[in-house]
Amino acid sequence: MKIDHITARDTEAIIEQSKKLIKIGYWDNVKVSVLQRWLDNFKDEKEKYLAASVLSELIYRNRETVTSMGYNIFSIILPQILEELDIYHIEDIEKWMNDINSPKHARNLPFRTSVINNVDSKVTKSGDVIHTFLQRDFFDKNLGVKVENIEKLPPRIKAIVFFDDMLGSGTQIDTFMKETNLDELGKKIIFIPFAALRDSTIRIQSKYKNLIIRPVEYLDENHSFFRASNRRINREYFYTHNDFLRLYIDICNKNSISNPLGFGNLGLSYVLANSTPNNNLSFLWFENEGWNRLFKR
Repeated sequence: MKIDHITARDTEAIIEQSKKLIKIGYWDNVKVSVLQRWLDNFKDEKEKYLAASVLSELIYRNRETVTSMGYNIFSIILPQILEELDIYHIEDIEKWMNDINSPKHARNLPFRTSVINNVDSKVTKSGDVIHTFLQRDFFDKNLGVKVENIEKLPPRIKAIVFFDDMLGSGTQIDTFMKETNLDELGKKIIFIPFAALRDSTIRIQSKYKNLIIRPVEYLDENHSFFRASNRRINREYFYTHNDFLRLYIDICNKNSISNPLGFGNLGLSYVLANSTPNNNLSFLWFENEGWNRLFKR
């Protein structure tokens, strides 16, 4: 692997651009000082270029964008699903948006929302964070129900809606469906992640007769950082994505960063202002005495 003046120049340019994105408020949940501490983790030109390359590939959904995605969920995605399933018909979107946010009207709607939790006896945080965020902006708390109380819901409740930041490998939702036996309750289980891998969505949805998965946006193998088509880390006669993958794994090993490529080995760099999916490259959010994180999990 060879790093020349062009690569070094790119490193500095990307870092400066990243700082500008923070200063103008686009990366709205990051401070320049936090970015600099994260960059201080990297010791030589190769490591610094790797860090800069990840920053250049970063998909960051800021608060305004996340709110827009939430509006998309409640004004388009969820109404379409309820129509398709013949559960509820929305004739006036403005009235619908008011109804789901009204204590009086929300309790009469034929669906409830809930949170995926305690998968494999582990508390899951992302679903709770997303649910709380969406509930604050879009729907009344009367729509919420705890998973353990779903079985007690009356027959007039036809669907349960879950939200999350990411469907990556699909292991979490798959395990959750198996552990709770929700597929056997006769109610539709609607899972709306902010982002999902298309292949995982198709595979998991096909396993359950009552599960509907409808993400706000799809990701695919082209969003994996260490892909062969990533021109940032593939330059003839200088370096390849495999060179940088080996360097990355070495950095993680030296700093005791577990699960380097993230859950499912997806190697993503996809961050929401209020949530960092665990399918991301772990060095973005991992923290210990010798390693400074960039984003909070």
